Amino acid sequence: MKNQSLIGKVTGASRFEDIRKSLTERLSSAVNATLRTSEEMEKEEVFSTLRHTAALSAGLQLGAVVSASAAYLSVVDPYPGIVFAFSLALSSGASYLVGTSRFTRTYRMKWSDRAEHLEAALVMICAHELERVDRRVLDGVGPYTRYVDSEQDRISTLRERCEGLATALHNLRHRISKLS
Repeated sequence: MKNQSLIGKVTGASRFEDIRKSLTERLSSAVNATLRTSEEMEKEEVFSTLRHTAALSAGLQLGAVVSASAAYLSVVDPYPGIVFAFSLALSSGASYLVGTSRFTRTYRMKWSDRAEHLEAALVMICAHELERVDRRVLDGVGPYTRYVDSEQDRISTLRERCEGLATALHNLRHRISKLS
């Protein structure tokens, strides 16, 4: 599309609508490109991490139950059996908390990276659009700027000529006053 000038007219509303649509498409594209990931792979990663954490916690809990049962049935000495069962139960809770906090931290970092990438993409798009609008405005007012500059030069030249004439007139008056 040919660059439409702003001189002497306001571009139609359709031009603004075209700019809005183009900008919306570019912003949507940037958001989609940033957020697009393989959903299946991400789901499998989430499931795998949570499954591993749950299996470890369940294994430790099962060990605690077996140890407590063995102590109750007097297969092992009751005090060490109870202490071991209690230790395994605490370890089970701790492994669950550590696993979920690691999972949370990992996804927080991933989304933080995505947010930074998206912010950079949006800043780049907006900077490009502002530069383009700025360039169009400068192109549109360029003829007026050139006209004002040429008029200022012309007025400056006339002012210099007037000052020169005023100086010559002053000198002429001075010479006339000496003669009289």
